Amino acid sequence: MKFLLAATLLFSLFFISCNDDDCYQPSEKIIFEFVNSKNENLIENGSINVSTISITRILDENSSVGITGNKIENNKVILHEAISRFDGSANFLFTTNLKLFKFNITSSKMKDCNGYTIKSINFDNLNTSKSENTYKIV
Repeated sequence: MKFLLAATLLFSLFFISCNDDDCYQPSEKIIFEFVNSKNENLIENGSINVSTISITRILDENSSVGITGNKIENNKVILHEAISRFDGSANFLFTTNLKLFKFNITSSKMKDCNGYTIKSINFDNLNTSKSENTYKIV
């Protein structure tokens, strides 16, 4: 009887104890909005064909992997949330029928939690501005 009670208590504690999932933090959204010099949205006006949008993570100078699961909402590109789930720095290539550019994401694992924080996103030779999680690219 005592063994059964002890086993039940131990089993209960196992399921109630804290773990990384208790403080899971979803990745921050990364949103790209493409505009021209008149601030007209290039997806909305048809200048960017959404079927040509491609995002690739550059692994090294000879290999890369495509990032799938990106979405278009309100004529903006919302990158798949897993794009920033890593500890360190990664380079990416963004391609459309109109524009090709490289960008870099630096993120880090949150201490004592199952999540990552974006430290910075840098673009190569682009005119950009940031408002919350949206990067406006001219």
